[in-house]
Amino acid sequence: MVGDCDDWLWWSTTATGLPKSYPEFMKLNEAGQQALLEQMDAFRRGELLRSVSKITKGILELRANVGKNQFRILFLMDRRVAVVLTAFAKKDQSLSKKDVERAESRVRTGHHIAWPQ
Repeated sequence: MVGDCDDWLWWSTTATGLPKSYPEFMKLNEAGQQALLEQMDAFRRGELLRSVSKITKGILELRANVGKNQFRILFLMDRRVAVVLTAFAKKDQSLSKKDVERAESRVRTGHHIAWPQ
């Protein structure tokens, strides 16, 4: 899993449409965005990350903490590309069923595209 990532893409409902996961990411505060981007880059470089875990078959979670704030992305691996399904902030360490269901629904119904283009 780690070290097999060439790039990160954003999940979308269409092959050419605005991704839903990118605006979710942009709603996070700047510190959260930066922390997640650093973790995403470390994952892409193949560094061992204790902040990545398997959530369900095919869906992984990447975590970043800034102070007491928790930032997460749920993603999947499509060959050597990581696809961000959803991004959000958490007040506690538990992952809500709603967030997992959103990611699972997107796996079934979407596309992934590079964004911004």
